[in-house]
Amino acid sequence: MKKRIVIWSKKLLLAFIVALIWMLIAHKEYSYNRNFASVFGINLFPLIAWTFSLLVMYIIYFHFERFLKNKTFLKKLLLFVAIYWPLLIFFETIFYHLFNLKNLATASYSGLPICNCLHAPHWMQLAYFLLGPIYFLLVMLLEKIKK
Repeated sequence: MKKRIVIWSKKLLLAFIVALIWMLIAHKEYSYNRNFASVFGINLFPLIAWTFSLLVMYIIYFHFERFLKNKTFLKKLLLFVAIYWPLLIFFETIFYHLFNLKNLATASYSGLPICNCLHAPHWMQLAYFLLGPIYFLLVMLLEKIKK
């Protein structure tokens, strides 16, 4: 049990590092229609949301990984992406439309077609879709190094 806690704590720390690097790159692009705390100019809402979202996405993936046959790296990555991208779009849509959470810093950009979410420059939209796979690749790399 203690070993599992250490393993998942490392995955949480890695998710935080990925989220922190992202926020260091894009922190000026976050200014919501609600007040959230900031530390050193970094809005804590997206930092915490990205951290836990990446970890939760991996936990969901981990649950379904056991159903893969011939667990090649490519199949694992494709499974992760097949979970991550739809859930990313789903939650971005829900928070934008249902909870009316708007990023005022990027509100002038058009959202994705159909869901009208992810109102941001194209480079940010691309980053949103890549952050999950980048996190996944780092987890896989660290597990490979550990062996």
